[in-house]
Amino acid sequence: MKVHLFLPLKVRPFRLLITGQIFSDLGNWLDFIALNAILVFQWKMGPGEMGIFLVVFGLPWIVCGPLLAVWSDRYPRKTIMIGCDIARVLLVLGLYWVDNFYLLLLLVFLKGTCGAMFDPVRQGMIRSTVPADLLKQANALSQTVLTATKVLGPSLGAALLTVTSPQTAFLVEAVGFVLSACSLIFLPKTRSVLSEGKHNPFGWNFERESVTSEHGLFSCSG
Repeated sequence: MKVHLFLPLKVRPFRLLITGQIFSDLGNWLDFIALNAILVFQWKMGPGEMGIFLVVFGLPWIVCGPLLAVWSDRYPRKTIMIGCDIARVLLVLGLYWVDNFYLLLLLVFLKGTCGAMFDPVRQGMIRSTVPADLLKQANALSQTVLTATKVLGPSLGAALLTVTSPQTAFLVEAVGFVLSACSLIFLPKTRSVLSEGKHNPFGWNFERESVTSEHGLFSCSG
């Protein structure tokens, strides 16, 4: 049987979710080259500072992501994703103006932390936006976007450097996160994963998130 990878895009909630993911994931990587250019060419940082920067850039995805994924189950996923987008708008605008190395590291870490929270919440939201028979294709499409943006983000950031200053990447990112939030705001209302069902001794619950929509969740459009 032929698998149609793009079939989930006929489902409006998933279409909104994947649109938000594209802008969000691009924003995670668009400024990587710009930050390197600022540190090396504008601020004349050495190998030691660059090593610290790379550690701070990657640390949220390794350490904070798994911890925040559990904590985030206590709140509505839609609210968390929009909140992460809004927070990153403020953080990248801060990066546009920052002129201190340690403050830059703090902003980079907080931005990465928001991205590390957004990712598992978005992944959990997929099963609430498509019917069960489209879940495999939806997950595959989401992972394809995730992988592609890790290449496209830095590439677009490098392209921007050829025509403008490194700081422009932060403004482009801010616009992207706003567009992501605008897309996600039209998702059906959700409740937290822990709002229903029994809790285990650790206060965690792995029940499916419930979703409500005035016209039904899985309405499709051509």
